[in-house]
Amino acid sequence: GRYQEAATAYAARRSLLLSECLHERPISSPVGMDAVIYAAQISSSFFSSLAIAVEGFLDLFIDSNTDNSGNDDDTSLNSRSLTLGGGEKRIPSGALSAIVLWCDSELAKFTNVFGSSRLLGSLSLCPPGMRRESKESGKVSLAKEREHSIEVAAKCVNQAFAFASENLDSIGLPLTPKLAENMRPKLKGCESEVAALMDMRWKAHAFEWTIELPSRSSTTPRSLADNRRV
Repeated sequence: GRYQEAATAYAARRSLLLSECLHERPISSPVGMDAVIYAAQISSSFFSSLAIAVEGFLDLFIDSNTDNSGNDDDTSLNSRSLTLGGGEKRIPSGALSAIVLWCDSELAKFTNVFGSSRLLGSLSLCPPGMRRESKESGKVSLAKEREHSIEVAAKCVNQAFAFASENLDSIGLPLTPKLAENMRPKLKGCESEVAALMDMRWKAHAFEWTIELPSRSSTTPRSLADNRRV
């Protein structure tokens, strides 16, 4: 229908803008703890732009003068509604479905960049046994490197979840659960350890990341609950 066609054209233009957000030049070299700064940079830029795109999309199809015919096809404004600006505005079901699918595809692009060598992919997250270790001193060094990498990864993921929630929950499009689903494969098998260090606000979304693991040490991992912003 005409709403799907309009939604497709609008989404194509906005996809180009979001792609630019994902390829911004880092404000600092994304190495070590500076990776958290880069995670905050692209998360803030991407999710704020995504929220603006969704709001603009909704504005395109709001028509408060439509009659209440009770139809429920893609040209009816009676099948879905969203409260904006203090008043109820009705959005076509076909258009709304199209934008939700588009958001899912854009979120997949975000997590692909987030998990690439530009960010999470540059961290030493592989579980023990997946890398060759010839000397005992090398094992100790790799273990410390991995522990630090897991801490950095948790801080990076905190930033992504925080900006996604901040920008999208308020417009009625909570994508944090989908973000958690997409993010999990990017953590290279250490998702349970990352989840243990995440902000308490996101632990419910990362619940499926948690599996039974043998304790690596007798010490309790340091919580990152207060590390909400860079």
